[in-house]
Amino acid sequence: MHWNGQAWIRVPSPGPGSLDGVAVTSARNAWAVGSYGTGGDHYATLIVHWNGAAWQRVPSPRNPFPGHGDGLGGVAAVGDHAAWAVGYAAGGGAGWIVQWNGTAWK
Repeated sequence: MHWNGQAWIRVPSPGPGSLDGVAVTSARNAWAVGSYGTGGDHYATLIVHWNGAAWQRVPSPRNPFPGHGDGLGGVAAVGDHAAWAVGYAAGGGAGWIVQWNGTAWK
């Protein structure tokens, strides 16, 4: 949903999944993170970016423990070229951190 200053408006989201965190630095730069089901009890990270007109899915790093679920629960951004997201890697029983470097999430 998007607040236009007067009312909430539904905005299409790319693909299925659940979004759990959002960070906004400008009207043309916002990140949302979460996860989506890949079959059975497995999940993968979901990262989408708002460019001022539409949400677009962005490739995200794979789980460091292949074969298990993962997801991102929070994101923080500083300008257009720096963002951090945190989440979990279920197979490893640990959290993990990914970084946007202005070009890709690593």
